[in-house]
Amino acid sequence: MKAKITAVVAVLVVVFGLGWWLHHRGYQQGYKTAITQAAQQTQKQQIAAIQKERELNDQLQTKLEEIEHEKQQTHIANQSMHAELSRLQQYISKNSSSLSAAAAGTGQLESHDAARGWVLLNQCAEKYAGMAEIADSQRDALAQWQAYGEVVEEMQKSYQHGF
Repeated sequence: MKAKITAVVAVLVVVFGLGWWLHHRGYQQGYKTAITQAAQQTQKQQIAAIQKERELNDQLQTKLEEIEHEKQQTHIANQSMHAELSRLQQYISKNSSSLSAAAAGTGQLESHDAARGWVLLNQCAEKYAGMAEIADSQRDALAQWQAYGEVVEEMQKSYQHGF
């Protein structure tokens, strides 16, 4: 009887030992599978994030190139405006002095007013040119900030939606 009890205990120990070993091995297999899947998912997300960042960077570079082109066009327009302003100033200088001389010689108030009008036009044109340059530089800065803002906003949307 003692031999039977020992045999039963031995069988139970072997069965429980085998069950525990199989369970432990299955746990390890599952753990390894889960780790592998998580690593693969992380790698896919990293690749997607890098791709999205490249796309956004390309978009930003395209927008910045457009802004730079607009800045060049604005610079050309400003140069043209200054050339026209210079011609206007020469014309005003020539005509206002002749109108002032004519007004002084004849005593005509209209000629004197016309000369003052030309001087006033010159002053207005100079101020307008200065304001136009300031407005253009502010527009350029605003366009750059908007381009950056759009990229940042798109990145935030991407992060919220998990790429």
